[in-house]
Amino acid sequence: MASLSVQEKKPTPFTTLAKKYGHPVGKSGKLNHKILKNTGKSGLTPLSPFPSSPGQRSPNQWIKRRLREYQQRRYFGFTAAELGRMESMAALNTSQILSTLENPIHPMFEKTKWDTESTLPKHQSFLPLLGGYEGLWQVDNPEVWEILRSPLQLASRLLVDASYWPWWDALFNGEYKPIENSRKPIDRVKQFLLSFHQRGPALRNDPEALEELQRQILEASEKIRFGLHSGYARGDTGMPYDLKQDHIHYGETVPASIYPYTKVWLGVEILQPLLRRDLTDAERVATTLIHECAHAVWDTMAELLPNIGPTEPYFEDEPLFELGWSLEDKLWGGYGRDIVSSNMWQGGPGLPNMGILATKWFTQKSERNLYKPIVLAHKAPAAGEPDPYYCFDYWPVPVTYQTNLFQSEFWDRSVRAMGARATQFGPLSVGMRLLAEDREAPENYQIILQPAMRIEENLTQHVIHDGMTESEKAGWEFENKRRSQALLIFYSIATGSETEPLAVPPNQPKDPGTEAQGVQVEDEGIPDCPRWTEILNYLLNNRGPLELALDSLTFEIPEPTLYRYILNRGGLDISPTEWRAFLRTANHKGEYFRWTTKPNNWFGLVTRIPHSWPPNKQQAYLPPPPRALPSADDIDSFTTAWTDPNFLTGLYTHMREFRDVDHDTLRRIMNRYRHEPFHIHACDMEDLIAKFAAEGTYIVHGPVGIARVIHPIPENIKESVKREEESMIKEQEEDDDSSESEDSDMQDGRGEEDKTMQDNVDNQVLEEMDAYMSGALMEPDMDWAIV
Repeated sequence: MASLSVQEKKPTPFTTLAKKYGHPVGKSGKLNHKILKNTGKSGLTPLSPFPSSPGQRSPNQWIKRRLREYQQRRYFGFTAAELGRMESMAALNTSQILSTLENPIHPMFEKTKWDTESTLPKHQSFLPLLGGYEGLWQVDNPEVWEILRSPLQLASRLLVDASYWPWWDALFNGEYKPIENSRKPIDRVKQFLLSFHQRGPALRNDPEALEELQRQILEASEKIRFGLHSGYARGDTGMPYDLKQDHIHYGETVPASIYPYTKVWLGVEILQPLLRRDLTDAERVATTLIHECAHAVWDTMAELLPNIGPTEPYFEDEPLFELGWSLEDKLWGGYGRDIVSSNMWQGGPGLPNMGILATKWFTQKSERNLYKPIVLAHKAPAAGEPDPYYCFDYWPVPVTYQTNLFQSEFWDRSVRAMGARATQFGPLSVGMRLLAEDREAPENYQIILQPAMRIEENLTQHVIHDGMTESEKAGWEFENKRRSQALLIFYSIATGSETEPLAVPPNQPKDPGTEAQGVQVEDEGIPDCPRWTEILNYLLNNRGPLELALDSLTFEIPEPTLYRYILNRGGLDISPTEWRAFLRTANHKGEYFRWTTKPNNWFGLVTRIPHSWPPNKQQAYLPPPPRALPSADDIDSFTTAWTDPNFLTGLYTHMREFRDVDHDTLRRIMNRYRHEPFHIHACDMEDLIAKFAAEGTYIVHGPVGIARVIHPIPENIKESVKREEESMIKEQEEDDDSSESEDSDMQDGRGEEDKTMQDNVDNQVLEEMDAYMSGALMEPDMDWAIV
């Protein structure tokens, strides 16, 4: 039978791993996924030997070499097989590890501290769960609170046991002192900078000091609140960020401004895998919470400390200021990079991180993640050693390290006996190093080993003797089990398969790649909406002001926000899935609404199509009069606010092009940003909004409780706010590090003719790989390499 042409080939079904960890397409940063094109595969499975004739270099060997290089580009110099031998690939660990933590949730994270339907401003919304689940990402949803429980319990252990890490005591009670000019860059000598320092063990471990530290953490927690939103979107509007960025915010801390509390936003993308009960991701959620808590706690302290300057303080001799990463460094001995980078999440929710690589944040690479970084002089390296500030090291962390954190036995025995050492990443055996002067390509990674003393510490059983307390004995019994595992891992690495050596092959040029970027999701097909007529009639009958306000909807609005308007309006029982089905169908028909997903599949943006809506046949809308006539002073203040650049800048900073704003939020923005003293009470604001919305001056009525701004924001104010943000957000974000390799075509000096020849080879390789996958070259019982 004749084979199908390229045009006739059907899409390849996704493999199990691709459904869980994603099928990358196009480019992620500068990493090209062309070798996975049309395979439906994830690129994660360890390479297996290819069939070939003895003494002959087959096309399959060439393909395997290309696949190995692809994995090394993607995984910081490692192949999936090497990560698997170090037991760092979650997908290859088939045992189910459940949390045995039984400790209560700390008051910092208790349910009353999270957004609920009653506390969330009316112009904001909760995201749908998606991924085959119904409901919304809010703590009142039992499913959501249940999956939050394990990471919240771990984060709570980290706070309750904060005394194990002197960093916390230093933040609250340590010595704050100006940084010496000798450590500052020459152009920043006059800038006031602070560092904070540990107290001695006798002071910080005094029983009264331990109790005081817990009281201070509890007091700070009273000024912090939490919310769930998309890490690709702004928390205050739900709209995606204006700037092009592949990176996602795991968490975001917003200092107290218009609201009297510091707000910590947690990206739901890192929570979605927990619906599958993947504990490897629960550790990441807890780490994110603690990271953001470091910033939030500082925000609650900063107002009490005079003359602290415009930046966060530095911790002791660290060269960069970033409290969240500083704390992580003390908790874990570094910070954990996801093996599956967050830019793989584009195109679909719920992709687990597969595992982590331990690395250091306080290196040159992190400078680009800070706004106007001030790099301080740091300790010089030992003679003959490279400067660690310019070394980027990556150490695979066994999956059991993450699961141990969720075992009560680990905390009750190992942490109690060993203190902060117990929570350090490990056991670490073999790593990869990239120097700052080298581009990120497989041949530039150097294999590194732990120092002999550290290896011996990781592998040698600790002697348990009668002089130990029962607690110390129990702790070291637990630690010895961990060292036994480390010995097995180290032996596995040392005796690895000859077909998959731990070595870096010569570099091969990357493919140009032209297809869409991100992660391909399986085609949902032509949309189906059985309730189309019912939902449409509901929208047509509730389109007026103080209903759904659809007739004045002239801007993009997040899909979940419009869904919340429907729920608040009432009269239609509809699920998030049914709402999305309606919007997809409308978009497919080209009627009523356009619906686009950007930057990922978590939520769509909805735009009303005016010409497809029939005339509103309902009786002309008569707005309700104000309950009481506002005072002349309030009317004058409200009117002049709309010509006040300070207020308009504040409004645009918070809302951007989104035009719906909760009444109380608008009041708080006015009170916060007006140039002249201005304070208006909530009850007076309601009367002002009723008056001006009825007149159609500055605002009109949105749904109940929402003012829809119609007053134009001057272009110079928009440009000023955007320029400020552009200067703060870098083009390359931290989570693109795994895909930043310089394009080989720009580095190897090949001419155009050579490039064309190489492209032809690439296409031939892909055709041979396609044939191989379809079985034409497949020998019996031979597994394909990249499931």
